Amino acid sequence: MNILIVEDDPLLIRIYSVRLKEEGFDVDIAADGNEALESIKKRVPDYILLDLLMPRKDGYSFLEDFNKLSLAKKPPVLVLTNLDKPEDMEKAKKLGVVDFIVKGNTNMDEIIAKVRGSQPAA
Repeated sequence: MNILIVEDDPLLIRIYSVRLKEEGFDVDIAADGNEALESIKKRVPDYILLDLLMPRKDGYSFLEDFNKLSLAKKPPVLVLTNLDKPEDMEKAKKLGVVDFIVKGNTNMDEIIAKVRGSQPAA
């Protein structure tokens, strides 16, 4: 399973990517929404972990553009953010995310469980 991590914090990128690779996932990385869209054009991931606060193209703008892409199958998007207001969650859900996690309120085991829960049974 290929996961695209869309995150601008180098430390979090390293934490997420190392742990996901240890769990057997293939990982691609994008530092903002523009890089994520370019990455998806080259290889559509099975799952997207998306930060909302990023330079150049933030997560909301990415989601708006992502929803316009013509893909045979759209990968689920899980938001990982420090935003914790209900209106942020509502806006992201309206843009089609499958889940919304506040970074400070969760750990990698929970993130991995969410990603694994999205996989079809073998």
